[in-house]
Amino acid sequence: MAIQSDTHQAVEKLSISEALSQAFLPLFRNLPVALKLAFFPALTLAILGTTTFDVFITPVEEVSQDIGDALYLWLVQILLMIVSFFIMIQYFTSWVRFISKDEFNLKATILLFPSKRQLIAFAKGFAIFVVSYIVLILAVLIFFFLAMTINSGFIIAPFVIALIIAWLTLILRLSYVVPAATLDEPYSLKDSWKHTRSRSLPLFLSFFVLSIIYFVAALILAAAFAAIAGIFDISILSALSAGDLSGFLQNPNFIWMYFVFNLVTLYISFLFYTPYMNMYLYCFQTNSGWQKHENIAETFA
Repeated sequence: MAIQSDTHQAVEKLSISEALSQAFLPLFRNLPVALKLAFFPALTLAILGTTTFDVFITPVEEVSQDIGDALYLWLVQILLMIVSFFIMIQYFTSWVRFISKDEFNLKATILLFPSKRQLIAFAKGFAIFVVSYIVLILAVLIFFFLAMTINSGFIIAPFVIALIIAWLTLILRLSYVVPAATLDEPYSLKDSWKHTRSRSLPLFLSFFVLSIIYFVAALILAAAFAAIAGIFDISILSALSAGDLSGFLQNPNFIWMYFVFNLVTLYISFLFYTPYMNMYLYCFQTNSGWQKHENIAETFA
């Protein structure tokens, strides 16, 4: 067995500097593979985003008069978000298995060919997110009720920030079941919780520092994409003013331009997402004591 599940705490301590190093090095060393694995997920999301573009920009007043239409649009948006999450899981599992097991499977990144391990990883990850999100909403509602009751509104902002930090840390502590499922390892929420015991602070700080680095990089990229995105916004607003939104959205030139813009943006986004996956994998492997089977054989030899 490649995971040490008999311990009640982290097998090894996390190093923030090593976590940052492991976030970027695998991507730089295997960039051609990352480009190949990211293509079909980016292409699929670009197609979905282009074909359902009108669902996300339909003015509220056009659907608010018909509850059926409003419910339909809401359900379509939820379904698209779920499918998008699964596509990200497909890329995640394919990349992790390449990094950890030297297994390259381009077919596994295609939406039409989901594997059992991808479905399991998706189910576990989605369940953790939904349950934790419900808990977060309930906690915020309870606190706002208490704050209004005791007239202590000045402490709302710090509490909300602390609550979001605690929520993200909770997700990180429980989510080790996702990479474990990706690696076909038997692993439970209890194992994930005990392997991150007393490791919450370095776990959160590692991702926090990486997010700061990404925030600076995102500002630079945002300036480049803002001009292009502004063209679409101006065009859409003009079509809305002229009352010809449907005709504008069905224009082949607009559809093609929007598709290309979507594809390029998503392609870059998947590559940007990869260091987060690398850091996540490093934290899991370090805290759980996961090793490649060949490394275990070398250790005993």
